[in-house]
Amino acid sequence: MAYTIPRPDELFQENPVQNFQAVKSALLEAGNQGQNLSRSGDIAWGGKGVGIVKSERAAMLESLNKAGLDADLIKQWQIGNPIATTPVQYTGITPYNVESALLMLVPKDLHFRNSTPREKGIGQGLEYRRITSVSNSGGATANLSPFFTSTSTSASVNGFTFNIPPLISYGGDTTFKAFVEMGLSDSVSMQQQFASQGFTDAQAVSMLALLWADMLGEERALLNGVSTVLSVAGASATAAADATAVNAGLPSGTATAVYVTFSTAYGESKAITATGTPVVSAVIGVKLSALVAPTGALGCNIYVNMSGTYYKGSTVFTIAGAFGAGASPATFAVVGALPSTSTDNGSFNSLGYDGAIQEYNNSALGGYQLAVNGALSTSNPGTEFETALTNLYITQGADPDAIYTTGAIAKNLYDLLKNNAQNVSYRINLQTGENGVMMGGSVGGVVNPSTSKMVDLLVHRYMPNGVALIQSWNVPWADSGVTSCMKVVNNIDTMVIDWPQISMSYIRSTYRYGTLIFEAPVLSGVLTNIYGA
Repeated sequence: MAYTIPRPDELFQENPVQNFQAVKSALLEAGNQGQNLSRSGDIAWGGKGVGIVKSERAAMLESLNKAGLDADLIKQWQIGNPIATTPVQYTGITPYNVESALLMLVPKDLHFRNSTPREKGIGQGLEYRRITSVSNSGGATANLSPFFTSTSTSASVNGFTFNIPPLISYGGDTTFKAFVEMGLSDSVSMQQQFASQGFTDAQAVSMLALLWADMLGEERALLNGVSTVLSVAGASATAAADATAVNAGLPSGTATAVYVTFSTAYGESKAITATGTPVVSAVIGVKLSALVAPTGALGCNIYVNMSGTYYKGSTVFTIAGAFGAGASPATFAVVGALPSTSTDNGSFNSLGYDGAIQEYNNSALGGYQLAVNGALSTSNPGTEFETALTNLYITQGADPDAIYTTGAIAKNLYDLLKNNAQNVSYRINLQTGENGVMMGGSVGGVVNPSTSKMVDLLVHRYMPNGVALIQSWNVPWADSGVTSCMKVVNNIDTMVIDWPQISMSYIRSTYRYGTLIFEAPVLSGVLTNIYGA
């Protein structure tokens, strides 16, 4: 399965630029058809849970006015945005070239969106019910011996006693996921549309960019969504000077105050005030000599107030006590403001859903969690992943498909493998080519010690620092009724709305109404707080 969107030259063998322009024009034409229908009064937006309906045009206009969009439209496509208007000036009578195509260098990583099945939903939410264990399967139900004596055994069924073998027991639950709304908007000023004629179709580019932004936003939500606040109740920290820092980036002096926030996959928690005002310098940083972090935190962010100038450093460690090398932030950088100590600083969005990291990092839901709070093993590279895979198999019968992590952790794992003198069972081949020796490599997978299956090791740009996600896409039992361990269920999926033109701009939005569900999260897991620099 592909994990990236194809380039124009991969989509079209002949005339890729011209054909890609045709794709953008087709997208614009599809949007224009909807706009024409809305102008004629044939269709209108019926609101949350309703979608497009036949209605009066006035209802659409009223909905648009209530949305209060005009305040933000000036920030969108117009002369000078998204590209500055400063002209290129040359002396003398000399020509210069402008390439005929508008270049879009937007990274498009859609690993999870391309891998997650999508199903049609109805109503305002989805409920699913599960039998999670039976006798002898492990989990919540106890093992039950099948041996018995027919002449003396008995079991009670609905108040009656029968001469039958022992009765089995079950474990199960019911889960309801409310549908949430997702969408983004963009606009093109009339001036921009006409000024760009002969170079590009600004509305077509806007449509394409909006779709990319929407899909990338969903990709981030599938992986990093958090719907509940990370509470700092009971959290505490003590700040101390860190003389092991190489280039802390702090000025010399005594810190006025130190504040600490805790990271989720989505953002930062409310700040707490750390005890202590360490004396720091360019080579003496700040560490947390004592720390009580909230359950599920993926790291700490340390803010230092140096007489009104604020600095921030981050670390993936959440353990208490004096940290070793790499546990305190490597570098502090100037920030414009200190975090709030009275309200949450963005650790969640209550309007959204929980993504894979949040789901699997919950011990009541995911099958395996480990806060490493250190570097990967140097004596036995990869043992953390092998242990996780073994545990998932023993406790849940899981056979995961992939491990997603950061580029830094993947590189660190390969470095440990090639630099460890004890790894006599591994060999690295150097291939000689015309231009010399070609070398380098990466760890492409980890063999599951319990099942002998190769589990792909993949890098994801949106993965938080210090995190590795162990993902099962399918249940290994044919009669489970689960089509995918993780899937999207939407009432309406990726709809584009062209709003009626009532100003000097062309406005469009995307809209999606549904949720993300994990029918078998116990088959997946997560490793957090890995030091991988």
